[in-house]
Amino acid sequence: MPVWLFELVATELLMWLTEDSIGCGVSFAPWAIAEEVHCCPATVYNIQENLFMYNSPFRPQFRPKGAPRKMFKAAENDLIAYLEDQP
Repeated sequence: MPVWLFELVATELLMWLTEDSIGCGVSFAPWAIAEEVHCCPATVYNIQENLFMYNSPFRPQFRPKGAPRKMFKAAENDLIAYLEDQP
C-alpha cells in the first residue's frame, strides 16, 4: 500500500476508532471498521494498539543519532595513538 494511501486509510480509521470517545459511547467492532474502510482487520488492530500505546496512529520512528556505532579503522588507529601518547 503506498504511503499516501495508507495515511488516508489511517485518517479514516482514526475517525472510526475515536468515534466512541466523541459521540454517544457507541463503539464499533474492528472487523466492521475494516469492511467500511476497505482494509485488513489487522491494520485496524495495529492502529488501535498504536493509539493506545503511543497516542498516535503510527509508531514513533527510531533513528540513530550522533556518531555511527561502528568505529572506522582510521578513527580506531587515531584513538590508539592518542591513548598511547597519554601518560
